[in-house]
Formats: sequence, structure tokens, C-alpha cells
Amino acid sequence: MSHSAVEHHDGFLRLKKEVAAEISRAVQKDVLNLAETVAILQLLGIADNEFELQRLMYFLVGRFPFLEHFVQREKHQDKVAVEGKIQEIVSKIIRENPLFAAELAQEVVKKDVKLEDLLQKYPQIQKYL
Repeated sequence: MSHSAVEHHDGFLRLKKEVAAEISRAVQKDVLNLAETVAILQLLGIADNEFELQRLMYFLVGRFPFLEHFVQREKHQDKVAVEGKIQEIVSKIIRENPLFAAELAQEVVKKDVKLEDLLQKYPQIQKYL
């Protein structure tokens, strides 16, 4: 297994343990009944990787709000990843076109900016990825 694959696997196992601990706390606080607990654990058991587990969190959070912080954490991680990508792009563009680099940097500070949205609005940045 490559170093990157090991990191992803470790992240998946860590997230799975955190979710299991949160479910255990919910059971102890009587937030979940037995049927709900079994249903959640069965759903989580089908996740083969961190991405699938996070998608299940989105699915479950509507019914089980105590899982919300997992969804919020993922949103934050996504934003940080996008900001990192845009920072790379801006550092490449700044010598060629500082005004465009500044405009692009301003886009990043907007709430919930996605790389796909930026690529759609500024297709010319594709060559810098």
C-alpha cells in the first residue's frame, strides 16, 4: 500500500471510530433507540472508504442531528483543500497577471466556494491545475 493509501485508510479508520464513539454517546444519552442504532451501524458498515462514510453522514444528519459536526468538519476540510488549490494557482498566475490573481484570490474568501464553480467561471485556470 502506498503512503497516500495508508493515510487515507488511517483517516477512514479514525473517522469510523469517531462516529462509533458518537453513536455510543447518543445511545447512553437515550438519543437513539436500539432500532435506530442498528440501522445506523448497518449503513455505516457498508462504507468501504472515507468518502463513502462522509456521504453517509450527509444522508444520516437529517434524521440524526447529533452527527452534524462530522458534516461541518468535512465542509471545512473541503474549503481548506480548495483554498490550497487556489493558492497554488494564484502563485502561478501572479507573475503573468497580478490583477487576475487578485480577483481569483477574492473569490476564494466567498462562502462555500467550490473548485468546480471557479473552473466554470474562470476556465483559463484549468491549465494551472
